[in-house]
Amino acid sequence: MSETKIAQRTLLLAAGLSIFLALLKLGAYLLTGSAIVLASFLDSLFDSLTSLINRFINKKSLEEADKEHPFGHGGFEVVGSLIQGLLLVFLALSLLRESLHKLWAEHVVVLDGFSSLVAIGVLVFSALAGWAIHLYFTRQERKMRRGNVRSLSLLADQAHYSGDAITNGVSALGLVIIYVSEWWALDAVFGCVAALMLGWVAFPILRKTIDDIVHSEAPRELQQGIVEVASEVDTKIRGVRRLRSRHFGPSLFVDFHLLVDGNLLLREAHAISAKVSAAIKATYPLADVIIHLDPAD
Repeated sequence: MSETKIAQRTLLLAAGLSIFLALLKLGAYLLTGSAIVLASFLDSLFDSLTSLINRFINKKSLEEADKEHPFGHGGFEVVGSLIQGLLLVFLALSLLRESLHKLWAEHVVVLDGFSSLVAIGVLVFSALAGWAIHLYFTRQERKMRRGNVRSLSLLADQAHYSGDAITNGVSALGLVIIYVSEWWALDAVFGCVAALMLGWVAFPILRKTIDDIVHSEAPRELQQGIVEVASEVDTKIRGVRRLRSRHFGPSLFVDFHLLVDGNLLLREAHAISAKVSAAIKATYPLADVIIHLDPAD
């Protein structure tokens, strides 16, 4: 399977598992009324919806450039990731508001032994499942990175599921503490903690998205790799200068001046430029390359 198809398969599998976990947590919440379980249910519901949306966005972002989108469709993934991050913040604020309301109103949820065991079991299972998804995402993301392909959608979902593993584990621990101590007001307190953790997960998503929107330069190691690839194509190349590179969704835009022997004919210099462009695209499959030829002297 090509690197560009890995993200779509991974997002689809993750969505299916998230839907299953969301249904389990919904049943546990209806049984217990716990703010902690509600937080976990909202998180899984959000993950399943965004994984499905991300799969569509990722597929759209990989479409070839056309007349209406001459720079490709990478912006679809950027917009999708931005909306995803903002929705996650909204869910976190909604949960925080609900938990604080329970604290101020002194609305206490008392769990019996059976309800507690069900809720704890569901959260422990969800924590293990979230960690398994995280490991799977990490493996798939490494495959894509080896092929020099990036997906904001995959990175965003990877952040979600790593957060899931942590929040579900903390939530299960919280319910154990509440049940043992019988301090039932802690349910709303842990609901606040879970809300803050949900909000924290949104920050890396929004940061990467904003980097693309404001055209931040690509990582230094990637820039160095581009220079090395370009410099090794032909012995008549004298160097690379004024390199500019940025990510926009899955696309990588590269622009630089290629220094060549000033005595070369235009046709020969252009042929060298074409070979350099092809070499870069072979190394970075989703790269859009613009080369300016300059005489080395």
